Amino acid sequence: MDALDGLMRFFSFLGEENFFSAFIPVVYWCVDATLGIRLLTLLVFSNFINGLGKWVFRAPRPYWVDARVKALSIEPSYGLPSGHAQNAVGIWWMVAGTAGKTWARVAAVLLILAISVSRVYLGVHFPLDVIGGWVIGIVLLAVYWRPGCFSGCGLRRRI
Repeated sequence: MDALDGLMRFFSFLGEENFFSAFIPVVYWCVDATLGIRLLTLLVFSNFINGLGKWVFRAPRPYWVDARVKALSIEPSYGLPSGHAQNAVGIWWMVAGTAGKTWARVAAVLLILAISVSRVYLGVHFPLDVIGGWVIGIVLLAVYWRPGCFSGCGLRRRI
C-alpha cells in the first residue's frame, strides 16, 4: 500500500495551493502571461469562495467523526467543499481549454479525477465534499470563462 499512498499524495499535491504557486508563474513566464494572470485570478477567487463554503457548511472531515479512518494527511479546515477538487476543476480545465487539444481535455479530466479520488483515499474528504468542490469549481469556471472571451484575450498560443 505504500506505493499507492505515495501516488495518492502526489496527485493530491497537484491540486494544492503550493503546487499552483509554482505552476502559475511558470505558465506566466514560459507559456502565456495572460493565461498566467487569469489562472492566478481564478485561483485566488476560488480559494475565497472555498473558504466561504467551508465556513457556511462546517462539515467535518472523515477522520474527525470516525476513529477508524486512517488520515494520511491532516487538514485544519472543514471538509465541504474540497478545495483540491474545486481548484483542480478550475485550473486544469482552463489550461486544457486554452490548449484547445483533445488530449489536453482528456488529461485534465483524468487529473481532476485522480486529484479528487486521492482526497478520499487519504481520508481527508467524504465523496460528497469532492462532488461539492466539483460543482463549485464548474460554476466558478463558467462564470469566469465567458464564451468568446479567449478569442480576444490574447490566449491564442497553444500548448
